[in-house]
Amino acid sequence: MRLNHHLLRTVCGIGAIILLAVPTFATQQPVTPRPEELIASLDRYIQLFQTCSFSVEEKFYTTRDPNYRANVPYRERRFSILLDGERMKMIGTTNINLMEKGKTDTITESHEWIAGVGQPCLLVSRDSKSGKGTAVRSYTDMSKQERIHRTGIMAALPLINGGTFAMNSHWTITEQLKNSKLSVRQEASSDRLIWLLEATSEWGNYSISFDPKLAFAPVRIHKRLESWQKNIGGIPLQSIPENEGGPCHEITWEWKADRIETIQGHSVVSAYTITEIAICGKNRTKDVDIQRVQLKDINLHPTITPDSFAISTPIPNGAPASIEGKEMIRHEWRDGKIVKNIDQESVANLEGNWFESNRGWRMGLLTLAVLAVAGIGFYWWRSSRTVPN
Repeated sequence: MRLNHHLLRTVCGIGAIILLAVPTFATQQPVTPRPEELIASLDRYIQLFQTCSFSVEEKFYTTRDPNYRANVPYRERRFSILLDGERMKMIGTTNINLMEKGKTDTITESHEWIAGVGQPCLLVSRDSKSGKGTAVRSYTDMSKQERIHRTGIMAALPLINGGTFAMNSHWTITEQLKNSKLSVRQEASSDRLIWLLEATSEWGNYSISFDPKLAFAPVRIHKRLESWQKNIGGIPLQSIPENEGGPCHEITWEWKADRIETIQGHSVVSAYTITEIAICGKNRTKDVDIQRVQLKDINLHPTITPDSFAISTPIPNGAPASIEGKEMIRHEWRDGKIVKNIDQESVANLEGNWFESNRGWRMGLLTLAVLAVAGIGFYWWRSSRTVPN
């Protein structure tokens, strides 16, 4: 009887512990966020970079290069960038490593870009050693997407340039997500709690990983395009013309965080890898592009002055310049702006010549007077020769 009593007390104790533990365990279960909440979190992350400054280093590897070597980047870029809404300023260099006969030949280009709303986008070519400007190119009426692709390096910064991806610039990522079929689930393969937002639309299939311990910052974005889905310009992959490498059968694109830092109170991905795999052409050729990007000296609250977006590269007067759409007209850089080219030698030859400001109209009146007198004389002469009836 005592044994039964003791057994009963033990069973009751265990039961009480279980009953107490169940509600506690239940409250610890993570609440699944709604798709709209994760999209808003992604948008907040993108908005962090509306006004910012940083330096960026990018190394680009591609199997499209016939001399591809895994340890030699085809392209290396180093830029200092300042952003403020639609305005951008970038100064940096690009190295293209060309392989020929087993040797690497490096071509170096240096540029400064200035762009903004209501103003031309200016590209200044610089001497990579002296830093002086050698030529200026002006682009007008460019959309933000066009500016991103023209400037090159901005296409490697998809979550800093407003969410515009190189493989699909028609809509930003948040716009694409809002027009997709959405679902949220917990990422099963992760060793920590990661929420996965999945989206499907005509613009592709997205899988975006969010880390709740990092204020739901995105840590991985994977996108897959099937043949019927749309790429840049809204063209289905299967409709890409053959002379542009099509038709394409599948393209996958992945942005993955390699390093995350806390900067000015925010979790920021400061290093990441972008991998794009394209299967295109009649032979279903597989091409792989890899970008390794590092961000340094990140400032989410830079000081903006009236001169922040002025050209800082020294450009000598007379440097060649061109305007998009007006390539047949010669232009040059003079006194801080692009003007039509004037033969300076001809201008110099005009020195020493003088003009009377009123001489033109006086000569005109004198000519009219002479013609009038001549006309009257001619009439009198004809009249004197007429035989009267």
